[in-house]
Amino acid sequence: MANNRNCKRAVLGFVIAVNIFDLISDWTIYTGELLNKDGLVFGPYDRHIVDATLVFCVIATVTFVVEFFLDIYNHNKKSETVELAVEILAVVTLLIEDLPLIGINLHIAFCRQRETNIIQIIKASTAILEPLVKLSIMAIKICRNNCKLKKKITEAKKIRQVLNFLILILLAINLILSILLVLTTMFDSLRLDEEVKNGYQQDVGIFMTVPNMADNEWIRLTDLKTITQLSSPTQGLFLSVMVTAAPLQYIWIRKHFPGSPESLSCYHGNSSSAILLPPNDCSNILPTTETTTVSMRFTYIHPSTYQPMGDIHYNLEVRQGFHQILTNETVSLKYFKVRPAVRSDLALTTTENDSHYQFYREDSDLLSTHEVWKTGTSRCGNTGRESPKLDSDLFVRCVF
Repeated sequence: MANNRNCKRAVLGFVIAVNIFDLISDWTIYTGELLNKDGLVFGPYDRHIVDATLVFCVIATVTFVVEFFLDIYNHNKKSETVELAVEILAVVTLLIEDLPLIGINLHIAFCRQRETNIIQIIKASTAILEPLVKLSIMAIKICRNNCKLKKKITEAKKIRQVLNFLILILLAINLILSILLVLTTMFDSLRLDEEVKNGYQQDVGIFMTVPNMADNEWIRLTDLKTITQLSSPTQGLFLSVMVTAAPLQYIWIRKHFPGSPESLSCYHGNSSSAILLPPNDCSNILPTTETTTVSMRFTYIHPSTYQPMGDIHYNLEVRQGFHQILTNETVSLKYFKVRPAVRSDLALTTTENDSHYQFYREDSDLLSTHEVWKTGTSRCGNTGRESPKLDSDLFVRCVF
């Protein structure tokens, strides 16, 4: 008899431990959703997903507390009514907490599988534990009840038999979905490999507009790989763009560090077309009171659990002439992927057979990263930021 009591206590303790572990796992998932940051390609989770996860975590907490006290009461004082209440609660918990949460996790896995990390794999693997344990306990309970044929079958026991059968079905569904979640998560790499990173970054660059440019016209500053592959990401990349006023317009893009200062490209023309000047001619351009100079610094934030592709931060200073400082809002930066047929190695673009250059046009030359950075097998929408993040703490000085 003592051994039987000890066995029941061990089973009760094990079930409570599994439920506590499951509750912690649910809240860990919610915390991870809150901590996810915006950055390159990947951004925060959809607000509806985060709110839904919170609701189901609260439900999980309430049902855990009720189930805990019912299990303790039923262990100390056997009651058919309490056992019935426990099994009704088990059905309710599976329907309004366990299955919805596993559904949310599957949605995240399918939509954002390229950002898989070790935490997600652990959480996905532990999702199998609870239905396996409960299936085993339920099977033992059903077998034990069926063996006691001499006992009178009451109406409550008939209801419990139906509930037990329903619980078995729901636990089996939960187990299948948990296994699917593990497989979906495990088949992705623990980190974004270089091939995947290159795929996201290929032909994607940072583009800029300055005052007096049309809204759909852009100057290419640099490609993402130049920044993400910096030998010293915290020091970053320092560029300057000098634009003189029309009609005799000059555009000069320079790199100041890392490495020795150099001219990247220089153009002379009007609002519709320009010619590429030799690098030596660019240094002869003298800034005037009508010259807009934009000096900017870009740094790279390395990937982390909550920023799988990392992020790019920037700060800039805009001057009109030598003294008038303009607000940062006069300059816009944005990520774009250049269309395959468009030349993309310089600040302005042209066809291979044309010696005249022009601004990149958003409608004909560029693709929004909102479209090209879709993630997941179901091609879910992009949630990453479409431009670098302004960081006013980065030191930047204007260079003429």
